[in-house]
Amino acid sequence: QGGGLPKLQELRLESCELDDDAGAQLAEGLAAAAALLKLHLVRNPGLGAGFAAALAASLQGGGLPKLQELRLESCELDDDAGAQLAEGLAAAAALLKLHLVRNPGLGAGFAAALAASLQGGGLPK
Repeated sequence: QGGGLPKLQELRLESCELDDDAGAQLAEGLAAAAALLKLHLVRNPGLGAGFAAALAASLQGGGLPKLQELRLESCELDDDAGAQLAEGLAAAAALLKLHLVRNPGLGAGFAAALAASLQGGGLPK
């Protein structure tokens, strides 16, 4: 049985005050968004590791197969959330653009996890 909004290609929830629980629920639901090309969750500082883990699980489970652009600017993501996200990005075969600017909590832990995803064949070449 297919999910709702089967043709949805772009979702923008910018400055919506999403918290980690809402973000996790959203990410779980987005697993069924087979046509989604762009996901913009800019300026949602409540998003954290729970959201990132749920999004990673959706991606690793084959969800969001056409996702080309992911924008998470100014979400106050930290290294823990970044590491979770990096694991999922390894499965995002169609991803062309990743925007993570103005997330000062992303540091060495995220960089190492992203490097591991890139070296493991994750993310498009």
